[in-house]
Amino acid sequence: MVWPSGEASMVACTVIYAFQALVAKIVERRITALELVTYRSVLAGLASLRVLLKTRRIGRLDERMFGPRDVRHLVVLRGVVGSAAFVVLYVALHMIGVGEHTAILFTNPIWITLLSPVLGEKLTVASCVSILCGAVGALLVSQPFNDRHNTKTHDVGALLALLGAFLVAATMVVVRVVGPRAPALCLAMSFHLFSAAIGSNALAFGIQQPTLVADFRNAFLVVLVSFTSFVGQPLLNHSFQHLPAMRAASLNYLQLLWAFGLGIIFNRERPEIPQFVGAALITSGGLAAASTRRTSSRDDEEEEDTPAPPSPQLAPLEDGTTLLEDANDLERDASSAGGASSSSGSGPPPEKLSQPSSHEVDRGSSI
Repeated sequence: MVWPSGEASMVACTVIYAFQALVAKIVERRITALELVTYRSVLAGLASLRVLLKTRRIGRLDERMFGPRDVRHLVVLRGVVGSAAFVVLYVALHMIGVGEHTAILFTNPIWITLLSPVLGEKLTVASCVSILCGAVGALLVSQPFNDRHNTKTHDVGALLALLGAFLVAATMVVVRVVGPRAPALCLAMSFHLFSAAIGSNALAFGIQQPTLVADFRNAFLVVLVSFTSFVGQPLLNHSFQHLPAMRAASLNYLQLLWAFGLGIIFNRERPEIPQFVGAALITSGGLAAASTRRTSSRDDEEEEDTPAPPSPQLAPLEDGTTLLEDANDLERDASSAGGASSSSGSGPPPEKLSQPSSHEVDRGSSI
């Protein structure tokens, strides 16, 4: 059994991005979030550019870089919105824990559900359950009114993570609209280009003071984050290009589990029971919506595979002939009998067949 490429890409992507969040959390202890975004985008963008220049089978150079003309505006939109989302999420990651940050990020299927009319999808009962579970789960995970988190920094970080989740959902809807018309690496290149532009301009205007990567350890971690982005972005784009949005988002919930485990093991984070309950609610809501989507898709496929019943006119008789063939034989026998009686001169002359009217001809030809 061959695993479909969309599902396989999303599962691999969840592992890569959970690991990236852990490494980014470590790096941001020494350098700013916007600086990390800039470094990551420049390095990953250069690697993507080299691959695009070498991959001639995709098409012309302009199509490899920016996609076909009819979807270039969507490729640009994917880059702008996706870049804004990840800048916001990187800033939020500096303010809250890895597991908490990832759990809030995974409210994005809620926003994908709300944006589903853009994709021609209708809201279902399972979609509404997903929205409710995700909203309650996000509150339990972020705990904005908990005394332990009673700081402005944490509250701002939680709000930024929610904003980033919405922007990620909008980005994935754009990718879904583009579909396979543009290469996944082309969409990733657009993301890296605009991320580098946003990060560098933010540093130039002094939104965050840049620091230098002074030691080999931090430089290696920055390169590692860039590599995970270079590999993860095409996988993410490919999965949303070839899967229904809700199904891809539900598989993306696996990243939540990896992130909680990595945060506990490496960062010694201690999630509380309400946070575990909230994470379970978010995951359950997304999986419920995805399972309903799979069931409806399977029913549609079964309806398409059902063979049409045979035409009654072509049903075989006992002697192996069909009704249509039997009718033709009777007509030939009647014609030959009429011709014989006419040649012998006995019997009345055969009636002349009346020609059909033009109205009847037109009506018959339109059937």
